[in-house]
Amino acid sequence: MPSKPTCPPSTLPRRAWLRWCGALTVAAAAAGAPAVWSQSGPIRLVSHGDTSGANANQYKPWIAGAQAVFDRANKSGGIGGRPIELIVRDTGGKPKVAEELTARSLAEDKAVAFFGFGGGPVVKAVLPLIDKAQMPLVASFSGADELRGVTPFMFHIRPGFKVEVERAARQMQTMGLERVAVAAIDRPIGTGGVAQIEKLKPQSGIEWTIVRFKEDRSDMDAAAAALMKAAPQAILVLAPSGPGVELIDRVKKAGYNGSWYGLSVLGASYTYEKLGERARGIVLTQTSPLPAAKTPFIRDDFSKLMTQAGIARPQVEHVEGYIAARVMLEALKRAGPKADSAAVVKAMESLRNFDLGGYTVDFGPDKRDGASSVFLTMIARDGKLVE
Repeated sequence: MPSKPTCPPSTLPRRAWLRWCGALTVAAAAAGAPAVWSQSGPIRLVSHGDTSGANANQYKPWIAGAQAVFDRANKSGGIGGRPIELIVRDTGGKPKVAEELTARSLAEDKAVAFFGFGGGPVVKAVLPLIDKAQMPLVASFSGADELRGVTPFMFHIRPGFKVEVERAARQMQTMGLERVAVAAIDRPIGTGGVAQIEKLKPQSGIEWTIVRFKEDRSDMDAAAAALMKAAPQAILVLAPSGPGVELIDRVKKAGYNGSWYGLSVLGASYTYEKLGERARGIVLTQTSPLPAAKTPFIRDDFSKLMTQAGIARPQVEHVEGYIAARVMLEALKRAGPKADSAAVVKAMESLRNFDLGGYTVDFGPDKRDGASSVFLTMIARDGKLVE
């Protein structure tokens, strides 16, 4: 059974303390360490993400896909005989909680790296701590462009939102659309997405109408009414799954019959869960191949591994977590069994054109964005994603 770090006396607020002591440990074994601590014992990775809030429906399968990779590695001896332990703690999507948990983790967890923190507001809150501690954060579960280039210790595998927005806009141009409304939440996905739309406007040949709404959803009725008034041919939703899908639901109920576009964080599974067959036809960008793609690593490894892990119906988030873990595992192998945080940073920088089997990531000493591929998908019958 995986072990947990000892639950210490805490000065954290009670809810954060409970999250800490109730940490979900996923992988196969014991401890590891940052820089000066990590010379013996199992290797520890720590992930603070949303397992109970608005992004849980995407973050949990992401973690499950990653865990399957680490479990397999541990069955084969881990890293030089040291097993890998992944600890996942729930932030509920609250930046303050993430900040508190991360500060204590840096002091006590003895991890060699952070892995898969998310979403955007959570990552933004902990970046100063990560930068000061020189702790690598690999595969943030956020596409927020404002988080890129802030610290040399953050390595991105997921492309930024602006790349997803560009891909969606290009598809709209291909479809000959002339009037598009953008529903933008007051979070990085909304603000950054709108900034990218502004850059694209002159060459797009599209008349864009921007409708902003608040994360607390207090003005959602007004946003829905504004979207209906604009009478666009299509609506691009720049919001995560919870508020984004609620807005789609309201506008559809108001009688809108046009096309819908969204980014990967809208979440196909959650969208179908809430909208049922009304979700059919919604076009979503994705930052990793689909579980049924013909990409070699999907065919030759991912599908078999998911079956072995007991995951009967993999989602695209399982694929993304798998990719992130494959990259993290390769970095740990290159860092060696006596890895510390500094060695992990150097190992990540050495991943030049690392091919997982038809999907390549490319880092370097001055390169922290490892991938730029974005895929276009659509929700079909029974919630299945198709390209």
